[in-house]
Amino acid sequence: MKKVSKFDSSNPENQRKTASLNGTVRKECLNLNWFYNLDEVNELLGQWYKTYNFDRPHSSLQYQTPATFENLNQSLYFKLDTANGG
Repeated sequence: MKKVSKFDSSNPENQRKTASLNGTVRKECLNLNWFYNLDEVNELLGQWYKTYNFDRPHSSLQYQTPATFENLNQSLYFKLDTANGG
């Protein structure tokens, strides 16, 4: 069973990551559109979320998409996990 951890909002690293993601959402999605109702916001954020997590290259992943990075590094993860008794 996967362990669920509580988000520690007092942790400076978590605060930095949250602020960075919020800024990216605002810059790449919310500031570029006018919304007339909450359904429009939810639909566009859903589309943006999919693009961000599957199609958009990330500098922290050597400008690969998350899906590509995961596919290329999946065997490495399993090797590390197995080495740690996982």
